[in-house]
Amino acid sequence: MAQAIQRGSDTGIEMWILPADDAKAARGLAEARFSLAVAGLPVWGPAASDRATPLAASQPWPLVDFLHGLARIWPWLMLEQGYPIDIAPLHPGTMMQEADARWRDLAIGQAEAEEDQLFDFRQRHDLSLLFRGLMLRPLWLLREGRDAQLWSPALERTRYLPHAQAMSDLAAIGHHLDRLLATSTEPRARYARQCWSEREQRVAEHFLPITTGLDISELRRLAGVGGAANDQPLDDWFEVHPGAKAHEHPGELLMAARMTSASVGAEQQHCLLQAIRAIPCMATPHLDDLARQATQVVQMQAPAYEQGYQLAQWLRQRLGIASDQPAFPDQILRQWGLHLSEIDITAGIDAVAVWGDRHGPAVLLNTNHRSRASTANGRRSTLAHEICHLLADRAHALPVAEVLGGQVPRWPEQRANAFAAEFLLPREQVERVCRAQSEVLLAAANLEERFQVSRTLTLHQINNAEWSSVLSAAERKRLDRWAL
Repeated sequence: MAQAIQRGSDTGIEMWILPADDAKAARGLAEARFSLAVAGLPVWGPAASDRATPLAASQPWPLVDFLHGLARIWPWLMLEQGYPIDIAPLHPGTMMQEADARWRDLAIGQAEAEEDQLFDFRQRHDLSLLFRGLMLRPLWLLREGRDAQLWSPALERTRYLPHAQAMSDLAAIGHHLDRLLATSTEPRARYARQCWSEREQRVAEHFLPITTGLDISELRRLAGVGGAANDQPLDDWFEVHPGAKAHEHPGELLMAARMTSASVGAEQQHCLLQAIRAIPCMATPHLDDLARQATQVVQMQAPAYEQGYQLAQWLRQRLGIASDQPAFPDQILRQWGLHLSEIDITAGIDAVAVWGDRHGPAVLLNTNHRSRASTANGRRSTLAHEICHLLADRAHALPVAEVLGGQVPRWPEQRANAFAAEFLLPREQVERVCRAQSEVLLAAANLEERFQVSRTLTLHQINNAEWSSVLSAAERKRLDRWAL
């Protein structure tokens, strides 16, 4: 019996393959027993320390289908970010629950069309579906900026790896299977190897549509390309990074298009992208230094809201803002040298934070009367939210832009929301004022006025403070009515 062969990395995705005996191997379909682990935790088959036990398949299984399937979905694993419909679940395990909640308010036809989209989406990102006829536990791989989210019910929690490492691990597995099939005369094996050899070419061919979630005709309409007055190539208009590594640098315009495609019409999306194109590239050494320090402050294993609280408390201390004083994000961002600009579009978008090789760091605020950023308190809350992303998410979670109101991963949004609330209205002060004031509505009004925050934010921070446990049901109702 051949020895177990390890491919991938012990900190990322690793796979053990035990080829079948020579008689079965002669069939040329890479028949083997196998197991797979993520960060040392078994997903398919036993743990690495127990390789002598039966592996994921009790009988040798043809791995030719895994190679073919991996080649087929490779462009989407490399490029696709976010979900194809307007949902942002914490991980794929809650995807259908969120989708079902959304579909309750949609027409049957639209709900059915979106269900088909999610079915196709799973085919592109659940690696367990690459085996014909073999039932395995789901293993999803989704790109989030420079990271890859790996989720399976077999893992104790969602795992994150650098996206480049995750794809390198999968490539190592694919290369090994390709070598196992090198001498095969089976048509299935030859076709799988051909698809594998052509996978990078397909990444280049499908780069724009997969990255943005829009087909070429939609991209042309969005860019205003194709008319007699403008024959600029799409790659130039969207500022595609030149060279074979364009997928590593999708660019500010492409990712803003991706995150707004489900919530903004083409005309307004065009205005938004033109506004981003007008933002210059800025040097922000003070912000960059704080961002480096922020990575040491946040405890990455803590819940997202706890991370937000930690970061807000640290930044107030770092900037010398006393806990009983209001914070002014607008002034802070300008002191850091950020470019702040405004746009007026009737869309469900409050702001866009931009950073990358060509534009920003910058914040673009939507001042339309329907936007949260159109009021003084809403503007401060929106800018505080973006400060969190600029400090904590530029290096990993978000892809060179963040659209407040668009399609973005949920946990960075949870962290930014908690940060904004704590930065603008520290819970320490909520506790102090509420304990000193006998009437809860007077305490709430005092906090709202002194810290210049909305009633909604004040209510959330009161509810998040330990003191809220002493509130009666009647007091909670009065607070809820006050915040409306």
